[in-house]
Amino acid sequence: DVARQSTKFLLKQLIMDNSLQGQGRAHMQRQRSQYEQQLMKAKQAANNARLRHEQQQRELIQRLRAEEGKVATLQKDMQLRDRQIAQFQEAASARLAGGAPGTATTAAAAAAGSGGRPSMMGQHMPPSSAMSRPTGQRMSTGHQGPIGGFVAQQEAMKDARHQAIVRRSLPMSSSHGTTT
Repeated sequence: DVARQSTKFLLKQLIMDNSLQGQGRAHMQRQRSQYEQQLMKAKQAANNARLRHEQQQRELIQRLRAEEGKVATLQKDMQLRDRQIAQFQEAASARLAGGAPGTATTAAAAAAGSGGRPSMMGQHMPPSSAMSRPTGQRMSTGHQGPIGGFVAQQEAMKDARHQAIVRRSLPMSSSHGTTT
């Protein structure tokens, strides 16, 4: 009888231990699935953040390239305008010196052009642009950009032709230093 009660007690203990272990395993499995879900959510959040950062990086790179393109365009425009300004200044200095644009404006070149004698015409006569246009319109062509440079060149060439005509029509005494 004692052996039977002790066997019965041991079986009850075994069933209780087994039940407790089952509950422990079930609890562990629930915790494990919760951790797996949390891990999955964390991985998804990290992946979404990575994708957002990559997208932002691509957008910033595109914006940077667009800005670099704008800067390059503006630099080209500035170089073009600098060339136009230089051409205009050259034409203006040639006009003031009495020569055509692109020609040498030194005294030696002027002397060579008039048979070894320096020309005094530029000193005694205003530039033809001053004679042909009112003072307010002298330097302003009303054009800007590439067309303005072209117009300025055309006007400078026209002024140079006009001055050449004026020089040819003046008597020889005015080129010798005498004033009229």
